[in-house]
Amino acid sequence: MFLGSKTNHTRASNYSGGKHVKGNTNKQREENATTGRRNGQYFVEFNDDKIIQLEREALEKGEIKDREGSYHIFYSFPFNIGYASGGSKTNTIRAEWSSGSVHSHPR
Repeated sequence: MFLGSKTNHTRASNYSGGKHVKGNTNKQREENATTGRRNGQYFVEFNDDKIIQLEREALEKGEIKDREGSYHIFYSFPFNIGYASGGSKTNTIRAEWSSGSVHSHPR
């Protein structure tokens, strides 16, 4: 994909108060995906470095949606990565690229 090496990845733990990595156990993260703001949550096994690897793969192989100044990139892995909003396990990531920076969440 054209975004490549010029992309700055915002670490999940630093993005918006770490809203997609809240909780120390997968049970807590599943609960966070089902209550309150229902933000998608990565499994605890995925630290910031692993999430950046997922984002890079999504940028290379994913489906791009132009959002008028930013891009949403969707990609499904052959394994689950976390909980979608609502609490279902998911293998799909949505990465958002804007002004050279990327952040993402399970979708």
